Amino acid sequence: MAVVSRPTVRRAPISAWLVEQLSVKWLVGYAEFPEKAGWLGQPDKAGSTFRPWITLVGGPASMIDGSLAYSESEWQLPYVFTAYGQTSVQCESLADEMRLAVANLPEHTFATPEGRWKLHHIRLLAVGAVIRYESGSSSNHYAQTDTFSCYVSKEES
Repeated sequence: MAVVSRPTVRRAPISAWLVEQLSVKWLVGYAEFPEKAGWLGQPDKAGSTFRPWITLVGGPASMIDGSLAYSESEWQLPYVFTAYGQTSVQCESLADEMRLAVANLPEHTFATPEGRWKLHHIRLLAVGAVIRYESGSSSNHYAQTDTFSCYVSKEES
C-alpha cells in the first residue's frame, strides 16, 4: 500500500512573519506579553511611561475547498490581534492602525520542509469592542480584540 503525502500547513513560519511585520512599528508578542510593554516605572508616577502593545494569537485553522487534484492544499488560518493602551482612545487608535497595517500586508511565500506555501490575502473577520481592565489602582488599561484570517495555499512543485 502506497503512503499518500497530504499537505498540511505549518503555522509557525506564518505567525513569525506576522509578528515580524508588525514589530517594525509596535511592540508585539505572540501569545505573550512583549518585553518593555506596559508601564515603565511606577504606574501613574512622574517619569513613568506606558508603552502600548499588541498580542497576536492563532486560532483553530481549517482546510478550505481546493482543487480536486489537491483538495487539502488550501487553508484558512484565523488570528486574534489584541491592542492594549493606557486609555480607551490610545487603545482604539492602536487597533485602527494595526488593522490597517494587517489589511495591507503583501502576499508572501513561505518555505517549509513539505514545500512552499503562499499567503494570498488576509481578511478582516471582526472588529472588537474596547474593554477596560481594572487592576484596583489607577493603573488600569484598555484592550480591543480584532480577528483576521490568513488564506494560504500550497504551491505545486
